[in-house]
Amino acid sequence: DHRDLHSFPTRRSSDLAQDQKNNMRLALEARETLTPDTSAGLGQAIRRWFPHQSDGVVAPLWPWVAAWVARDGHRIEVARFNEHTPADLAFFERGKWLNVWISGLFLGLLALWLGRRWTVLGTLNFVLLALLGAVLPRAVAFQPEPLYLLLFFLSWVVGLGLCARNPLGGYVLFGLLCGLAGLAKSSIQPLMAVWFAVMAVRWVMAWRWPTERWSPARHVIGVVMWASVFLLVMAPRLADAQERWGRPFFAYP
Repeated sequence: DHRDLHSFPTRRSSDLAQDQKNNMRLALEARETLTPDTSAGLGQAIRRWFPHQSDGVVAPLWPWVAAWVARDGHRIEVARFNEHTPADLAFFERGKWLNVWISGLFLGLLALWLGRRWTVLGTLNFVLLALLGAVLPRAVAFQPEPLYLLLFFLSWVVGLGLCARNPLGGYVLFGLLCGLAGLAKSSIQPLMAVWFAVMAVRWVMAWRWPTERWSPARHVIGVVMWASVFLLVMAPRLADAQERWGRPFFAYP
């Protein structure tokens, strides 16, 4: 019997908390922007396609990523948030599995990075602690934390590497990762502030004790490139927030 999922009766389920259901609703709204509409111009089409929609609580990247595993025609009614159709539950399961794969990628990269610096037992112990303490409780839910952890970790690794060597390409990559992390969750700014302060000290040290691997002049250019790429990635989100709330970096606490 090949009936549409929406024709089945709804049922209540304790598996979906309201925050999970809200994340799913945002993902379904984001799916409507995945097909570029050039009728209003190419620039507007790119802005609309790139992750930008937020309710002030959930940053736009996770709903945008999850939208790719949604099904056309699926809708969630706010007035019936506590009732879950089979289509809702199926979408929830696909989102959970997507988070499991993202979490596995994060843990694998973490293990590879630590394995080059620590012993096997030390690496295994840390990865297991990260799995049980931070990743596993979030990997089985429809929420942005696993994606943010992955992007935060990559940003941290690249930022740390720039303390030792500062090629201009590293600043571009750092700006890209910081921008994506900022689109995943609005809490990347502390890492950026700490990195900027540490690099300012590194810049002063480089003038006093110059090396071939780290150029203070290149750092000045690199910081401009880093900030430019970060703002370019965040631009659709910032413009949308400015229009809706009057503040480009607005987010509810």
